[in-house]
Amino acid sequence: MAAAAIVGLQLTDPGWWARMRTIREYQRDPSAASRLVYWQAAWDLAVREPFGVGLGQFESRVQEYTPQEPSPHSAHNTFLECLAEFGFPGAFLLTATVFAVLLMLRRIRRQSSEFASDVTVYLWRFPVRFHLAWQAMALQCALLGYLACGMFTTRLWAEAFWVLVALSCSLANVAVQLRCASAAEVAPASGTTLSAEPAWPSAHRGEAQGAAPAEAMP
Repeated sequence: MAAAAIVGLQLTDPGWWARMRTIREYQRDPSAASRLVYWQAAWDLAVREPFGVGLGQFESRVQEYTPQEPSPHSAHNTFLECLAEFGFPGAFLLTATVFAVLLMLRRIRRQSSEFASDVTVYLWRFPVRFHLAWQAMALQCALLGYLACGMFTTRLWAEAFWVLVALSCSLANVAVQLRCASAAEVAPASGTTLSAEPAWPSAHRGEAQGAAPAEAMP
């Protein structure tokens, strides 16, 4: 992680650092001030239209609340634009989806120690170590980082967000398969044998076998 941070700092240019310095004085930055205006407009629009104005209709309606802006823009906030376009029900579903995926990844990380979750997979001819908990943590970090960026840009329909959600669901299926495979390996080692017959017929057979000699007695 330290190496990645060093490489990332080396790739930044002076323009990026100049942009970051405006965070302390965001009131003087026209772009930051405009974002605050559109955030307030998105909230006011959602309060007026609690079920949303419809898909892609934010920019066509936002100038009713931002007459001082020369041209319409997006809300520059994924959740607020979802709130304005799909209303409170849509914003609830988006938030619930995010929390459900994060909790699912957290559960995968916790349960990965209960079974064999460290396996080797092959990319063509090259072996790669696959660890379930690491994959879950990577997806958690990626999703949280993407959502942090989404607080300042509109990424509701960006493919990357939904790809992360789909990968998280796929990882949950992998966790189920690994758990089942681990249970199948442990069961024979414990010496437990599974019978295809139910337990109750043996009792009846025992009773029948015990009753047979009684019938043979004179």
